[in-house]
Amino acid sequence: MITQYIVEAIHKLHPMNIPEYIEPVHNNKSYLLAFGDCHYGIEYKILDLFGNVINEYSPEIFEKRMWDLFNQTVELIRDNNINELNVWELGDGLQGIIRLNSQLMKLRYGVIDSSVLYANFLAEWLNELSNYVRIRFQMVTDSNHNQLRICNAPKNAFPEENLSKTMMVLIKERLKNNPNIVFVENCTGMNYSLLSTYQVLGCHGEIKNFDNAVKDFSIALDTPLDYVIGAHVHHSSHKDVGVNREYISIRSMIGVDPYGMSLNKVSNAGASLFVFEQGKGKTIEYSLKVD
Repeated sequence: MITQYIVEAIHKLHPMNIPEYIEPVHNNKSYLLAFGDCHYGIEYKILDLFGNVINEYSPEIFEKRMWDLFNQTVELIRDNNINELNVWELGDGLQGIIRLNSQLMKLRYGVIDSSVLYANFLAEWLNELSNYVRIRFQMVTDSNHNQLRICNAPKNAFPEENLSKTMMVLIKERLKNNPNIVFVENCTGMNYSLLSTYQVLGCHGEIKNFDNAVKDFSIALDTPLDYVIGAHVHHSSHKDVGVNREYISIRSMIGVDPYGMSLNKVSNAGASLFVFEQGKGKTIEYSLKVD
């Protein structure tokens, strides 16, 4: 039934215009744009004591923020003469239904429709960005909100049943003829790249101990990682764990949400563009806030 709904939703999509090929250029710097926690499908409004809006979110606001991120990214591409850009989606692209009592009534679309609409938007967004830069795209395939908790099962009962997989299939199919986009998929379901000689891992970020994340992942994966980048916590933070070794958490595209407000945890919506340089590691982070 899920497959049938996905196929029906895909049939409604329109073809895209493919950009002209961009020739690769060698560079000793690497560039990574990381975003996550888009929570597509949910809508709400959070007010302060005087009725002013602290944060408002909907599918339309998500798209507005992504085009704001697009414009800021294109400006950096032009200013820095970036030829190739790694783009990482770090999970929770969907709101999903993980708490029936608190989330179901806030969703505009069903989970299947949300997944198709979100994946199609990302495909169109990446296609447009590839007019300006070559892209290596990765998406983590497991995050808590993207899970299908079948038969009212608890979290992680069916870890393989995750809509990130179907969304990646749709994005790849939509962009299969685009010569400027390469899809990278790691067998762990996480993101991984060698950026200017530094080993960088991307995960959703649902980690108990950020201080030990680089060491723990390095031991578990038998790989001496230099940087681990995650999302999930909806705010920006950095933890140095050695020379040119760091755990990084990025902001969310959704911004403060009702759950965060219940914990008095608020932060800006946004993403980050990182610059890695041979012999220096991560040298620059552009903090890209979106309205």
